[in-house]
Amino acid sequence: IFPQPDELVIDKPISSDFTSSAMDHALRNMGITDVVITGVVTDMCVFGTARVGAELGYNALICEDACASYTQRAHDEALLMHARVFGRVSTTEDVLAELDIA
Repeated sequence: IFPQPDELVIDKPISSDFTSSAMDHALRNMGITDVVITGVVTDMCVFGTARVGAELGYNALICEDACASYTQRAHDEALLMHARVFGRVSTTEDVLAELDIA
């Protein structure tokens, strides 16, 4: 997977994209309010990014089958916390259907 020539690439040096990069600034300048979060270590980087994004006012959705953790329990608990407090959790298939690109 590689970005397209016209796609913005933002490096993430710590666990949350929003606290360590210009992502919030870039998304706001583009008028984006909804974010779909995927990645590695659900209970760390994925949840951290989703939580901070939600606290900044974004509609933060985690794709549960497009992230993973060291244990199934850690993965599941992070998703439960996000769904209870901060935003939505859904499958990749459902997100693609919602975006009408499945």
